[in-house]
Amino acid sequence: MRLVPAFAPAAAAVGRLLKDSDPTAALAELSAAVQLDPKSPALSSRATLYLSLGRFEDARRDYDKIIENDAADDVAFANRGVANEKLGDLNGAIRDYSRSIELKGTIAAYVNRGNVYEKLKQPQQALADFNTALGSDPKNFPALVGKAGAEYDLNMRVASLDDFTRIIAANPKDAVAYLKRGNLHFDLRELAAALSDYSDAVRLDPEQGSALYNKSLVEGRLGHNADALADRRRALALDPSLAGEVEHSQ
Repeated sequence: MRLVPAFAPAAAAVGRLLKDSDPTAALAELSAAVQLDPKSPALSSRATLYLSLGRFEDARRDYDKIIENDAADDVAFANRGVANEKLGDLNGAIRDYSRSIELKGTIAAYVNRGNVYEKLKQPQQALADFNTALGSDPKNFPALVGKAGAEYDLNMRVASLDDFTRIIAANPKDAVAYLKRGNLHFDLRELAAALSDYSDAVRLDPEQGSALYNKSLVEGRLGHNADALADRRRALALDPSLAGEVEHSQ
């Protein structure tokens, strides 16, 4: 850069080297490279850095330019999908993930699209994507979590129960997994198992009002009235909106 200040690849390289230690300086170098050469790979590096810094609007703007330069860049579509998702444009995220999948069906794109389908309350489409991801990588944990959640939403209780059991085996500290498996046991009238799972959920996350409230419901049905009353009071202190609930809270 000292010898040839207008050499875009050098500025881009310095920007990439600085991205972890000094993101602000990295952005300055990458931006200088982009100014010198609008089609420089620095544009992609800058977009990725914006994404990691939570500057999602800036990232989306850069990915728009990358896609203008190369409409077959599956990574740019996938990453713009992430930016759109973070910005709340879920339909835009679906379009971008779908285009990325058309270009190159990566596991990450299927998982990300599945998660957005879940947010859009379309569990059937979500389940299809998670199953596709697991077909390529049966040990993909995010896909397994998504699959269990989609099955849960579709009232596929036995399948969801099995998957949450696998999730807990892989990550015994996942309080939400215990809560949801407890809900499934509750629905299946397996009260002792439900109480065990809710107790574990509360042990792992004492501020989880839903788990406390559901635990109180099970305790009431099992005749543990003093425990039920104490847990219900604690749950309502954490989350007053739980008052009046008669079934488990997802």
